[in-house]
Amino acid sequence: MTKGYLEQVEVEQVSAYEEKLHRQLDTRRPEILQSIRDTKMLTPENEAALKQFLTEFTAEFQSSHS
Repeated sequence: MTKGYLEQVEVEQVSAYEEKLHRQLDTRRPEILQSIRDTKMLTPENEAALKQFLTEFTAEFQSSHS
């Protein structure tokens, strides 16, 4: 389930999206992943931060790959 984040990404760009997503999440928002690792849960705070990051990242990805 993508929650709509990949709806505007071309199928042939999904691998690039995923690779860049992991890299950007690790470098720009490592605290989100660290909190999930520490708590072993997706807390409401982590989920909100992750949704915000995904929204911003997806918009950036689309603008650079259109």
